[in-house]
Amino acid sequence: MADALDLAYGAEQPASAPLHGDPLDLAYGDDTGKGKVDFRTRQWYDPLHEMASSAYHSIVGGYQGLGTLIATRDPDLAAKTVDEETAKTYRAPEVKPETTFDKYYKGPDTFGAIDTSELASTVADKISDPATAALVKGAITVAPYAIRGAGESAPKAKPLPSAEEVVGRMASGQSMGAAGAIPALVDVSPELRQAISQASQKTGGAVNPTALERHIDTEQLPLPEGSEPLRLRKGQALNDEQQKSDEKNLRADPDTQRILERSITDQDQKLVASMGEIRRRATPDIVQRNNMEHGQANIDAIKQADNDRVLDIRSKYKALTDANGGTVPIDPGSFVNNVDDQLAKKFLTKTASETPEVSEILDSMRARAPMDFESFEAARTRLAEAQRRGGSAATAAGIVRNELEALPLSPQAQHLKGLADTARAAAKQRFDIIEQNPAYKAAVNDNVPKDDNNLHVIGADSPLADSFMNRYYLGEGGSASRASVQRIKNVINTPDFNASIEAAALNKLRDSAGIDALGNGSFKNASFRNAVNAMTPKADALLSPQSIENVERLKRVSGYVNDEGKANSTNRSNTALTLQRFGAPSISSPTVIRELANYGVDLGAKHVPGGSLIKNIGQSALSRANDAKELQAIRDAKLKFAIDATKPGAGLEQLESK
Repeated sequence: MADALDLAYGAEQPASAPLHGDPLDLAYGDDTGKGKVDFRTRQWYDPLHEMASSAYHSIVGGYQGLGTLIATRDPDLAAKTVDEETAKTYRAPEVKPETTFDKYYKGPDTFGAIDTSELASTVADKISDPATAALVKGAITVAPYAIRGAGESAPKAKPLPSAEEVVGRMASGQSMGAAGAIPALVDVSPELRQAISQASQKTGGAVNPTALERHIDTEQLPLPEGSEPLRLRKGQALNDEQQKSDEKNLRADPDTQRILERSITDQDQKLVASMGEIRRRATPDIVQRNNMEHGQANIDAIKQADNDRVLDIRSKYKALTDANGGTVPIDPGSFVNNVDDQLAKKFLTKTASETPEVSEILDSMRARAPMDFESFEAARTRLAEAQRRGGSAATAAGIVRNELEALPLSPQAQHLKGLADTARAAAKQRFDIIEQNPAYKAAVNDNVPKDDNNLHVIGADSPLADSFMNRYYLGEGGSASRASVQRIKNVINTPDFNASIEAAALNKLRDSAGIDALGNGSFKNASFRNAVNAMTPKADALLSPQSIENVERLKRVSGYVNDEGKANSTNRSNTALTLQRFGAPSISSPTVIRELANYGVDLGAKHVPGGSLIKNIGQSALSRANDAKELQAIRDAKLKFAIDATKPGAGLEQLESK
């Protein structure tokens, strides 16, 4: 026949399957049924089951060991007999699927809301043996009250307050931090909402404000669609250094069934995933680019904007030339006098005469040769080429070019002043943009050849691309100041241009967190925090408001997860005081096994040669049986500690002392 609770849960077994095991195993299910039991039910049922199972096997093992010792006078064999029997003690399974047993469940800590009489009858009806059925029915009926304490009256189910009601009370009377969290409740998970309500009921109407604020903040961390929220452990939610240390110390303890270890791994993976999700939300179309590609895109955007300005300037000078009958209405005498004065002041007269691009134009102007629009554009182009070479010759070429574009009008062309002013203003605007924006100047003056129309070739690889974003936007130098970044964004002001800056900034933060381009790595909290802090003074120039909010939240949550105070340390996890913090009973006498526990030795039966220890110190098998019960209680306490530390809303019910 099927085991009892498996049948109650709706699981099926062959009719011939025999019942076996200790009395509560008959009701709870053997190995074939453990994986089917509702995890939430175990929060009240497992303690009873394990306590009864431990007592049963310890007593039986003690008598068996004593009989073996009397019969054989072999303490090793007696100890082995005890170990074999106590090893049968039921241990709570790790698997946690939902089952049809949910219909009896009203809340993990509200025992009065469980209809134990109906549950007891349902289970007992599945057991053919009358004695066993009666035992199981009685145990289930009294289980909640036995756990709460003998003689306590049966509690009555009360409706849980809503999470909004709890936070509202906190906001009005206890915590302004909670007041700010009220609107955010729409974004938290059902599990956290329920945890807030249950914690409030348990404490009489309040929850821990630090834990509340941190849990709500953490649940709003951006994660890929379909992901479960990152869950803070109790120590992290409360910012309790001792609790954090205990959680770390127990992370690899086999008695915790790897619950804490999985929590640590899951948190790190979610921090990594959140960084990727923040980048994806900010720039979904270009999230795959690296910063060299962003640099190239940024340079191309600047060059495209510059091409547009150059063509606009040309059109305005062309209109002026056409209105003057096909020649540029420049006054050669005024032009030469102005240029000579400026060259002399800068001691560049000889340099100008030795620079072909400069001297040829000056010679033509001194000869008062007419200049058509094509010649005018050729002169501007050659002077620009000389400027890009740098040095004194470039300064001289700049003086000549500026005067050429200033276009001193001849007396006969004064009626064209309006057209001339329009052309001059366009040329001056471009000159000012170049001088005021280091990134713009670098992009338009790189050494990539121009096309036949003397325009930038868009898409041509620039030698500046690799370091462009860090040098002109993300770095700490004057060329990457907040003012410089904001100015050039105002000049270009296109979605693609702004997106390339934001994406590059987020890439830099990703790199600081130790995450590669494929999203691999372990989150480096300290370096990420430092990078965010360094970027903060100009964050509003680099990132959108939403990205700033998301990055700051990731920094906070990473701090909740990883920051440790001076009191936090990794110690042996089995010291007597630590075990008592986990809820283990006080240890009564210093046997060798207890001493081993105090020094952190693995207490698993397969690692402790119990028989030889008993032989060495002359202890009886019955003493070992008592030890086994205490050791089982220690294991149970550590498992309970791990479950409590990792549940949704951990720490909400722990009120701060006043």
